Amino acid sequence: MSSPEKASGNPAPSRLGDYLLGEMVSEDANTRTYHAQQTTMDRGVILVMQKAAGERGGQQRAFFLRDVRTKAAIEHAGIGAVFEAGEDAGELFWTRALLPGRSFAELHEAGEKYTPRDIAGYLLSLIHISEPTRQAEISYAVFCLK
Repeated sequence: MSSPEKASGNPAPSRLGDYLLGEMVSEDANTRTYHAQQTTMDRGVILVMQKAAGERGGQQRAFFLRDVRTKAAIEHAGIGAVFEAGEDAGELFWTRALLPGRSFAELHEAGEKYTPRDIAGYLLSLIHISEPTRQAEISYAVFCLK
């Protein structure tokens, strides 16, 4: 994906708060995820921006913050720590550490194969990692394992 764009063709902001947006790395129904640069810390991060900025109300904003707080409570070497949640010009976003290495998608594209033991290990790790979401009454949580 290109830098920075929205699937609808409307340009994404080139900057949100302290972050310069780079390449969009993924998109789903609710969010767009970018590589970004935190200017004050001079470090690369992952920035996740909520879609439909003008259409959300207080309940959606509260859900967004609760979801990010749940992600921030998770400590795992394969998940980037949450740095902050923010809002800039009506755009809700959160940032996390940019982990070294390749993503599962990149490994798959490179032809890497997983053994049943590897897959079982990843699934058990996800079960352990997702435990905090049960108590937070969040129906889903998206994690980026490396």
